[in-house]
Amino acid sequence: MAFSIPCDACRTPLRDEVVTIRVSTFAVVNGGPVASRLVPSERPHDYLLCTSCAETLDAYVRLVEAHRGVPEPAG
Repeated sequence: MAFSIPCDACRTPLRDEVVTIRVSTFAVVNGGPVASRLVPSERPHDYLLCTSCAETLDAYVRLVEAHRGVPEPAG
């Protein structure tokens, strides 16, 4: 019996290489010590991506970094 695990983004079966990413959500606590102002607000989520989706995610992250935030839509 064979089974496959799908990519969490495009749902294609994962093959040779897999990229794991972890997304964590934090809250900022005002008035607390600087070292503890970020506190987890929910459990982290782990995702498995195929190399194509991982490359796309990497490109989006670089775009956001280059614009110092999400670019405004044209129009």
